[in-house]
Amino acid sequence: MAYLTLAAISAFVSVAASAALPVLVTEVSHDVVSPTVTEPPSPTAWARALPPRQNQVVTMTIVNSMGAAVSTSHQLGGVAPTVIAGGTGSGPMAANETAILALPSGYHGGIAVGRPGKKLTDAASLIESSFVDLSGQGKPQAYADVSFVNGFSLPMVCSCDNTVVTGCNIDMFALNTCQDVDDGGACINTARSDSYAKVDPPDFFVPCEHAAYTWPSDDAATTNGGDTCNNGITCCIGTSCAPNPAQDQNSSSSAVSGGASSYSSSSSTYSYEPSATNPAAAYTPTTYTPVTTSTAAAGNTAVTTSTAPVGNTAVTTTVMSTATATATATADPGECCQWGGGFGGHHGPP
Repeated sequence: MAYLTLAAISAFVSVAASAALPVLVTEVSHDVVSPTVTEPPSPTAWARALPPRQNQVVTMTIVNSMGAAVSTSHQLGGVAPTVIAGGTGSGPMAANETAILALPSGYHGGIAVGRPGKKLTDAASLIESSFVDLSGQGKPQAYADVSFVNGFSLPMVCSCDNTVVTGCNIDMFALNTCQDVDDGGACINTARSDSYAKVDPPDFFVPCEHAAYTWPSDDAATTNGGDTCNNGITCCIGTSCAPNPAQDQNSSSSAVSGGASSYSSSSSTYSYEPSATNPAAAYTPTTYTPVTTSTAAAGNTAVTTSTAPVGNTAVTTTVMSTATATATATADPGECCQWGGGFGGHHGPP
């Protein structure tokens, strides 16, 4: 079998450059403003010509399925990958942009992804991956995981052979109140300091436990490598990505324009848009018991009220409940690889 050489990879990069394909700016991460939504690029001849599986190279595809640009930062723990399309340096990744990397044998590292319009912090969601030879027989194996150990900024999943193997597509901000939101709008994971301890995650992170790393030894969240991921790894950012069967099937969230989220109960819906004064919003819904009659029966009260702080939008629905009730939308005040770097690696094979 003929394997792809680094010279051949360089040729692909030259073709990509001549075709004026989008390449991300590699600069210190910064706030992202008013992105223009673009369609994902279609496969081209040069991309199709790259075999997804070789003995010494595996491809990783990153898809931004958010409706806005996100901030990214690539931290290396081993040899550097070659960017085939798009890019994953420190800087913005446009809405609906796709990036393709060729990971050589010996690669291990991570890609942190920050919230739209926010700066990137060390509490951002993290894609970790490696392509290393653990057997010593010259046959590297691909591994991947999604880590929320340091914190959570955006939902992400990774797939091998069109099957989700790690990650969680739930926007946990839409389901729970984060007790510690940083200045990048990410929820800090308080279990991050329990190095390799067998602990449970904070309540905020429970919906994604065992699907993504939510505490340092949540090892059910990593792939087991092998030929499946050696055929290529595809990671998707956003709630519209395919769900992981391992995540909480009783929890769900949906994305709206700009990376905001919505939460629905049986009787009312609340939505929010992140803003400079309100970097993260959370919900305190009231549970209602709807009745089927169109008028209030004795002892029932029609509830139509809701409130929201600055930067949030409350959408109300009139319902019939068994007692007087109100609902409010409130705002919080405010890992496969052991690799070194700014985000602190911790998982799986070296």
